[in-house]
Amino acid sequence: MLGIEPETNDPLKMMSKVHPEDLHRFGLGRSKLLDLDKNLYIAHKGAALLSTDIRMLKPNGEYAKHLFQCYMFYSPIPHESVYYIQVNTNIEEYVMHNDAFHYYVGDDISLFRFPDDELLNMGHHLTHREIEIIKMISHGYSSKEIAEKLFISIHTVNTHRRNILCKTHKVHLSDVIFDLMQHGLL
Repeated sequence: MLGIEPETNDPLKMMSKVHPEDLHRFGLGRSKLLDLDKNLYIAHKGAALLSTDIRMLKPNGEYAKHLFQCYMFYSPIPHESVYYIQVNTNIEEYVMHNDAFHYYVGDDISLFRFPDDELLNMGHHLTHREIEIIKMISHGYSSKEIAEKLFISIHTVNTHRRNILCKTHKVHLSDVIFDLMQHGLL
């Protein structure tokens, strides 16, 4: 990595700096990168981009939002491989939707750019609570069971369910779950 001494490049140290609420998504993103890498290598062509914001611990003990942009492309030269470029940008000064996060997986390489409001406010804008509820639904929990586990009312759970469908423009939560699984978020 440019600017990082090889002996200080410890993946476990980096993971220890990820905000606890973002750690699961960070791990899923790393798995999705491996999946994208494999698909590009098998196809012997193409490029892909994974872009998301993650809160990282600063030296002063506070967390700052960083945009992780991971660009991958297949090339037969100089050696047949999938090459990977990752750019991390501090995005504390940008205003994003409440508790939502940016997440993009796809092949639109024009999105591999310096962050701006348009880029950061695209993609899924589900809150951490909505993702938590979707995970529980994907594991077969009913609204009543979710309410009991999260110490909220059934009405609140059902409101979250409606908001999720509205935000994702889907008719069924199973479609949302499938979409999130395909993008590496579940």
